[in-house]
Amino acid sequence: MPPRGVVDVGQAGGGVQNWWDSLPRITRFMAAACFLTTLGSYLGLVNPWSIVIIRPKIFQEYQVWRLVTNHFFIGPFGMKFLFNMIWLLQYGKILETQTYMFAPADMVFMLLFCGISLSLMALAFPFLGLFTCASALIFCLIYLYSRHFPTQQVSIMGLFQVQSFYLPFAFLGITVVLGGDPKPDVCGIIVAHLYYWLTELYPTQAGRPSLLPTPQWLKVMVSNMGIGPPLRPADATPAGFSAFRGTGRRLGDQHQD
Repeated sequence: MPPRGVVDVGQAGGGVQNWWDSLPRITRFMAAACFLTTLGSYLGLVNPWSIVIIRPKIFQEYQVWRLVTNHFFIGPFGMKFLFNMIWLLQYGKILETQTYMFAPADMVFMLLFCGISLSLMALAFPFLGLFTCASALIFCLIYLYSRHFPTQQVSIMGLFQVQSFYLPFAFLGITVVLGGDPKPDVCGIIVAHLYYWLTELYPTQAGRPSLLPTPQWLKVMVSNMGIGPPLRPADATPAGFSAFRGTGRRLGDQHQD
């Protein structure tokens, strides 16, 4: 046993490993993909210009993988990368372990919808300059967290607190004040609000099923990967179109617009 005040290397490594293993699997995958992509760029193993959105490369040379890989490149190591990784780990974990605890396929579908929508925005509106949608996708997580947990108090850099309902706009204001590009943040807010309206606001107000149900095949695939609780026999049986049963949320929560 090491003397008091001396850190055992094995214990320290185990602590990091335990922390990493404690992360839910979807959030852990996103964090690993973003970190490894940036690390590969830093080491010269990955050329960023081969994975980001460049319209001529996609439409003329059919490099369609860019529509996927751009979501995993936040940018070079720096403050922007650090803050985005913190937000991804913090708000992605809360959403996955609470809002989508019993419906991980809904979170996967949310990420797919937001990611595809952001890529389409980048292609349709080149003036936005969205070569990579990673930070905008992470901002989608922040916005959805603010809607599912609207009354939480969140400390921003230990300087002041803000009600989580206004958190995306507080972060957007900080981006503007620091001279950053606010367009990815705005795009993330727009896309996330569209998803939230289609799956939460409209069904609640109109008393109708969600306009954006999670496909049954995706539920089965996520369950077969061992993510989340096993599907019930009725849910595991492929069927035709069925009404969406609503996104996952914490037990005892009441919906708040």
